[in-house]
Amino acid sequence: RLYHSYLLYWRACILVLMLISLFVALWSMLISLFTSVIRMVLCVVLFYWVCSYMGWIRRFLWFWIETELSSKVLNGAEVTIGSLEVHLIQGKLVGHNAVIHTPRRKEWRWESPLIARVGKVQVEWNMWSIAYQMLYEWKDPPIIDLYTIHLSDIQVFVERQQHVFNLYLLNPTIVLPDPSEIVKEETTQPGRTSSPRSSATKTIRIIQRQSRWNKTIMTRNNKPKNS
Repeated sequence: RLYHSYLLYWRACILVLMLISLFVALWSMLISLFTSVIRMVLCVVLFYWVCSYMGWIRRFLWFWIETELSSKVLNGAEVTIGSLEVHLIQGKLVGHNAVIHTPRRKEWRWESPLIARVGKVQVEWNMWSIAYQMLYEWKDPPIIDLYTIHLSDIQVFVERQQHVFNLYLLNPTIVLPDPSEIVKEETTQPGRTSSPRSSATKTIRIIQRQSRWNKTIMTRNNKPKNS
């Protein structure tokens, strides 16, 4: 009976030592994991600060926005932004002198090199909602998170070659005719000169300043007439 008592005592001691060793091992793992997380966070913050200080993030977003607008929104039309200010944490973007260049200008012989110009673009969004959806739901941020889009100082240049407007080239769903045939018909019609741009082509310039629109329509003899 005494032997069995000693045996139970030693078994209990061994079990307690095993539990203590297991607790110490788990504690060491938690400390190591916490230290690794802290180091990773510090490295990410330092990397973000360096990229932000050097302007790499702004340049990358600048290039990405111009590329996305050109390829996915405007049917390949070149987009350039004069200046860009990005505040990711605040969820705010301010761009100046955003320009949509006229696509296929030589083929269609458009007179204006631009289709539109926006003097100032201000966009605000919910950064935390977008970050959560991109990290956990693995999908593109929806447009509903862009709760403010403000455009000011807008200029739009609209030109026409017969029944084709230059704005049609921004829509990929519109089937356009052969530009060479349209230009040939414009230059060979009776009473029209063979200049690169026919004088009968109408140009409408729409200028918006401080939410007030002024429209000017250019007549055939190039004399402005207020509409």
